[in-house]
Amino acid sequence: MFRRTPYANFFSTHYFYEGIRITVGIMVPVLLAARFNDIGLGLAMALGALCVSIADNAGPVHHRINGMLTTIGFVFLASVVTGYALPYTWITLILLGIFSFFFSIIGIFGNRAASIGTSVLIAITLQLTEPEKGIWLNALLTAGGGSWYFLLSMLLHRLRPYKMAQQVLADCVGETGRFLKLKADCYAKDADFDRLYEALLKGQVDVHAKQEAVREILFKTRSIVKESTHTGRVLVLSFLEAVDIFEIILTSEQDYREMHASISDSELLEQISIILSEMAQKMQDISIAIQEGEAAGRDMLAPHRINQLEYLYEESRQQFIHKDNTRAYNALKHVLSGIRDLLNRINNLAAFTTYDTKLKINRPVDYQRFVVPSYINSRLLLSNLNWQSNIFRYSVRMMLAVIAAYGISLIFTIGHSYWIILTVVVILKPAYALTRKRNMERLSGTFAGGLLGIGILFFVKDVHIQLLLLIAFMIGAFSLIRTKYWLGVALLTTYVIISIYLLSPGDYTVIVRDRVFDTFMGSVISFLLTRGIPPVWERIQLRDLLFKAIETNKNFLGYVLEILSGTPMHVSQYKWYRKETYVALANLSDTFQRMLNEPKSRQESGPFMYPLVVGCHVLTSRNASLGRSSQLIQFPRQKQLISGIKQSLTDMLHAAADSVQNNAVLQNTGMKPGEILQYIRKLEHELLELPLPDETAIQPRYIVAQLEGIAELTYEVYQLSAKAWKREDQFPGRQ
Repeated sequence: MFRRTPYANFFSTHYFYEGIRITVGIMVPVLLAARFNDIGLGLAMALGALCVSIADNAGPVHHRINGMLTTIGFVFLASVVTGYALPYTWITLILLGIFSFFFSIIGIFGNRAASIGTSVLIAITLQLTEPEKGIWLNALLTAGGGSWYFLLSMLLHRLRPYKMAQQVLADCVGETGRFLKLKADCYAKDADFDRLYEALLKGQVDVHAKQEAVREILFKTRSIVKESTHTGRVLVLSFLEAVDIFEIILTSEQDYREMHASISDSELLEQISIILSEMAQKMQDISIAIQEGEAAGRDMLAPHRINQLEYLYEESRQQFIHKDNTRAYNALKHVLSGIRDLLNRINNLAAFTTYDTKLKINRPVDYQRFVVPSYINSRLLLSNLNWQSNIFRYSVRMMLAVIAAYGISLIFTIGHSYWIILTVVVILKPAYALTRKRNMERLSGTFAGGLLGIGILFFVKDVHIQLLLLIAFMIGAFSLIRTKYWLGVALLTTYVIISIYLLSPGDYTVIVRDRVFDTFMGSVISFLLTRGIPPVWERIQLRDLLFKAIETNKNFLGYVLEILSGTPMHVSQYKWYRKETYVALANLSDTFQRMLNEPKSRQESGPFMYPLVVGCHVLTSRNASLGRSSQLIQFPRQKQLISGIKQSLTDMLHAAADSVQNNAVLQNTGMKPGEILQYIRKLEHELLELPLPDETAIQPRYIVAQLEGIAELTYEVYQLSAKAWKREDQFPGRQ
């Protein structure tokens, strides 16, 4: 398959398809209305199409339908009410406050509900002028435009029902490939481990987000999971293969600093880095093949390269191994085994892109345990009507900001003053870090788009070329607004300036001045309200998320050790524990990264928090790695030893979680954590006395090394949590 640049690949992503769909939905009513010399009718319908498109996020088709229909109803109702209230300033202020609070707090029900709220607020904002067509006709036209977009979206889905699922799956595979590239860089010479660990934390969050998006579409779409079409089954199995690939990547976690220090043969590590980088590129190629509906070829040279790598490993082992680096070479043996397994999985994923009917697709899927049901719960809404709720604070902040923006727009009657309210609506977010980021990107993007708009209108005088550029900028803006916000805003600003100029030719510098001024005023209001009514700081949530990450690791490790002791493994149960642990880690990492963008005075336990988050990341990887090993070799004759190790490790993790919560609910046995660590090591080394054939002798040694690493990490996590919240260095064991 011809390899293209990432920029060319963008044109087959669902983001670009979304940009085209939205542009067609907006421009068709405008162009048709212009053809009949009634541009006002087209603009009203375009507004409805724009608002409904905001709620048309990627997801199960029935969720998209419900979201779009709900938006149409709300937009129609809000248009009528706003139209009657406009002549009365105080009534308009009150209604704006009520609407902005209500359509903000419904975000508690998920991202789609938040998108519905944003779309309705944008509809209200853009109708804060006397409707040209009358109140009821304007509302009907707006709802009609929304209905037109709804029909367009559903028609495209009917024509290509699996296209969005393929594109979202491709996005997930590509993100997994990028995560693999980060792992490859860890074996490279002169690797910057601090930067790489930070990137790995963020990458794990990104992969998890992509996986959740795919689960939403695949496992909640009836035609895919229940009607069992061949294409649907292949997509599901492709996703499961991608999840398994991610697990293999995650379980390859090693102490890279120690490995580089212990193994003097740098060529071996460099070759591992090169092969993993090639596999990461193959993942990118498969991602492109999935989203374009092409077949990705198998990598025929990779098996030969891996054979060479294994030969290089044996040579290096014979030449350089000694008692101080035996552990590192044993770990590398596991890495090589993982690389071969990774190659097989990647080739399986490539085979799935052919959609060949001869493919074996009879793998059972217990999907119901891995999706969260979506429903409207009134109790959830009522429980968040208090000052401790972050979404409640956000809704109050939005209400006051919109009221303030409307008041200022009445004072500064410069151009399109409703842009001030629009800026507030799109900038304000529940999280401080995201609001701050949006604020900066909105300002810089608006300024850059303004300069670009001036340049285009100065040099391009032909109306037809201006119209073509307008459409191109629309597609670019709607394609990038979700992923590259700054660039999306710049293109959005440019197309708005060109469209206003085409509707009312004149001094275009005035349009740019008004746009920049109104955006600046909206940014100032957003900044002041965010500091005046701050969100619930991330550090407050961090404790609960850290507790959850430690608890899920404890449960996952406990189940893995049961398997290691000979208990039969239930695949769905194992994967459920694994998923819960990955989700908890992703939530912790994401919240921690947001906290770092908050004011220094609002951050928690700085010297200890970063090592704690990294410790949880490494612990999760080691637990998953032990889980994969436990499926290959078990110790049923040493069940009592494994039970002792399990009790000690889970008790220590329980103690770490207890330190995070600052509770003292367990009895104190008087044992120091260091003593517990030594006891665990003693039990682990007794496992080596189990007689096994020579060819598998490396396996129990590696498992013992994994258990030692997990014990040390558990001890480290406990110590860090105790220091972070000033607990005594005493191990509270269970009765």
